[in-house]
Amino acid sequence: LGYIKYILKSSVRNVPIFGWGFHILEFILVERKWELDKPVIESMLSTFMDPQDPLWLVLFPEGTDFTEQKCRRSQQFAKEHGLPVLSNVLLPRTKGFTSCLALLRGSMDA
Repeated sequence: LGYIKYILKSSVRNVPIFGWGFHILEFILVERKWELDKPVIESMLSTFMDPQDPLWLVLFPEGTDFTEQKCRRSQQFAKEHGLPVLSNVLLPRTKGFTSCLALLRGSMDA
């Protein structure tokens, strides 16, 4: 369990007992606002570079409620960036994931 690090929504820190465990096990808790999450992710991942033991990094991409307004915003973003326009789901947000890959590149066997 100590070799697995999770990236989770910060709201889970409020779950009794588990929130404390997440802190002790060095899980990365994010707010889902890149301006706030970037320094947290960079700081935590820097401690995992060149690990002595194997490391698994698990990213849980918790979504948000699907609404017509969010769907329209997602579709507009897709059109503006030449991405597929989806009608039943929102486009995934990839900034945090790609940042993790870039930060850990060269320090892991993956």
